Amino acid sequence: MTFTASGSVTNLAARIAAAAKKGDILIGPETAARVQGKVPTYDRGAMRFKNVKGKVQIHSLVAPDAAPAKKG
Repeated sequence: MTFTASGSVTNLAARIAAAAKKGDILIGPETAARVQGKVPTYDRGAMRFKNVKGKVQIHSLVAPDAAPAKKG
C-alpha cells in the first residue's frame, strides 16, 4: 500500500516551493506565524497561485537582497 499527502495544504505547499528562486526559502502565512520571534522573516507580499483561491501572503527566511553564495 502507498500513502501520499494530498489536499489544499499540500497543493499550496507545492506552489510556494515552486515559486522559490535559487537560494530562497519561502513560507506561507501559517508557518510565518509559528516561527515569529524565533527566526527572522521577510514579507514578500501577496501572491496568486494556480488552484488556490485568493492571494496568499508569502514570507522568506532569506533577505530579499541577499545573493546566494557562489560555489567554486
